[in-house]
Amino acid sequence: MQSGLFEKRSSLQLYSELTALRSGPSFLKGDMHVIVKNAQVFSFTRHITSGHPTYLVALNLGNTTSTDDHTVAHNNIVFKCGSVVMTSCNLHLEAGSHIDITNLTLNAGQGIVVKLYDHVL
Repeated sequence: MQSGLFEKRSSLQLYSELTALRSGPSFLKGDMHVIVKNAQVFSFTRHITSGHPTYLVALNLGNTTSTDDHTVAHNNIVFKCGSVVMTSCNLHLEAGSHIDITNLTLNAGQGIVVKLYDHVL
């Protein structure tokens, strides 16, 4: 455990970030919608009324790389991109960077949380 405290991004830090994110309204009270569910990837959104962000959580729980369309539609709003909130330790994307979720590739064991940008239809 001691050595993990000095890594650039430890598992302890990741869990702390996830705990903080989970306390937000979108995760505490928001609806969950499954987006992708296949042999490799499980993804879902957490969405609450307007004024709060919608988040995509995507996890590759399989053994191989998977590229999937994670496009989300809620109440005439389509989400095709967003900003990275956090990733698993083995996925090196900067928090805040823009990401297209229409063609998202995750290697085995990788996960990502994305704050989605909305586009009204």
